[in-house]
Amino acid sequence: MESLNWAEIAADLPAHDAVRQATLQQVCIWLAPLAGSTVLDAGCGAGGMTTLLARAVGPRGRVVAVDAEPAMLAHLQRQQAALDDAAPVELVLGDVLAEETLEQVHRLLPDGADLLWASGMVHHLPDEVAGLHRLAEMVSPGGRLALCEGGLPTRSLPWDTGLGEPGLEARLEVAQSRWFQATVRDASLGAVARSGGWPDALTAAGFLDVSQRSFLLDRPAPLSPAERSDVVHHLTQARERLGSWLDDRDVDTLQRLLDPAEPQGVHQRTDLGLLGVQTVQVGRRGQGVSQR
Repeated sequence: MESLNWAEIAADLPAHDAVRQATLQQVCIWLAPLAGSTVLDAGCGAGGMTTLLARAVGPRGRVVAVDAEPAMLAHLQRQQAALDDAAPVELVLGDVLAEETLEQVHRLLPDGADLLWASGMVHHLPDEVAGLHRLAEMVSPGGRLALCEGGLPTRSLPWDTGLGEPGLEARLEVAQSRWFQATVRDASLGAVARSGGWPDALTAAGFLDVSQRSFLLDRPAPLSPAERSDVVHHLTQARERLGSWLDDRDVDTLQRLLDPAEPQGVHQRTDLGLLGVQTVQVGRRGQGVSQR
């Protein structure tokens, strides 16, 4: 089974975050963490959201960022020098829900976090609801957990690219879902199936007043060089990761789309866009969750 290489992902994540910075800023404004409050970024990645939250809570606030991949934290550490009027960011290397990591976070934030931000990490946990219960232990009484999961995959191509069969991106999304289920979910030791939406999962984990909002990524054609590079990277990943989950015709179409010499390829097209949706669920920690 193919597994995710987080060190390789870390190399490309800063550029990915930069293209989506305006959308992340919208999320941060909606969350509106109070100046001087405490924030925990659980599975912080390269820190695209961490830095925004650090600026939002200001120098009297406190931010703790946790990730299990050293290369992710290295990216974030390099950004800290440029953070003016922002909270200091304390870095913790480790699996967010490992016992030693939980103990370290508790030492740094003994009263828990006023806001815990978890983006794209809970769906990697074998038991997602149990993971949300553990995250709740790191939230202060009355504090909030903001869960960035779901939404809609980003689309970049016209329905008919002039290469291969129309509707390639729809088939890529199906292949991605099958790949993830087989290589991540089904391969996880002790994986527990979960039905229903993310608001239901937060409620099942004991969170109250759960709300949900979606944020639009909309970059129309023509794309900037950085945005075009994001499209190229996404399709390159799809070719490398999903080749065995696609038929030969779609693999050939991806090859042609990624060929710099192909006039209808993504390196030369003028009709590429970036259109997608990020969905954030927020719940308040109930009093029934005991802290350490």
